[in-house]
Amino acid sequence: MTGPDSKEAIDKLAAERSITVPLTFLPQGPAAEDVGTYKINADARNTILLWNKGKVVHNFVNVGRDKWTEVEAAVDEMLK
Repeated sequence: MTGPDSKEAIDKLAAERSITVPLTFLPQGPAAEDVGTYKINADARNTILLWNKGKVVHNFVNVGRDKWTEVEAAVDEMLK
């Protein structure tokens, strides 16, 4: 969890995967209030939270290539 240092990697991932939903990072990294509020594990490789109308509707942790289709399916369902 590196905060702004992860922006380049996030932008690269979005470009490589043609991701059109907003991707973001925590500007304050592990010091961000969101880490505690949403119980984000700082030791996880990654955490993906999908929001709809201000509410987290899906939470994925340690997503690798094998789980990416689950994330895509959740995004598709959320956007219906």
